[in-house]
Amino acid sequence: YPATVGRGSSTPVGKYEIMEKKMNPILVWNDVVIPPGTLLNGLGSRWIGLSNPQYGIHGTTKPWEIGRRISHGCVRLFNRVVELVFDIVHVGTEVLMVNDEDETILR
Repeated sequence: YPATVGRGSSTPVGKYEIMEKKMNPILVWNDVVIPPGTLLNGLGSRWIGLSNPQYGIHGTTKPWEIGRRISHGCVRLFNRVVELVFDIVHVGTEVLMVNDEDETILR
């Protein structure tokens, strides 16, 4: 599936573990609470938090950005795709981020 990965603060390669799963997540950015379902809340319909608490796998409110290096390091998926992933992974699932020919790959 196409994804958006980090630009500048690249998506870090390494082995992680899923620590939390949230439906319709609230975004807190610079101490400002941004409710789900708003364009400013870029987390989309699902949040899958990783063992590096700054990073996760999530949906998007800007589907036109999928496939580009534009995130702050998280992996963004189309909402319909992150919802599928959300339903099949569990807290404790291992996530491996690798760099293959300058492309970050989620496995």
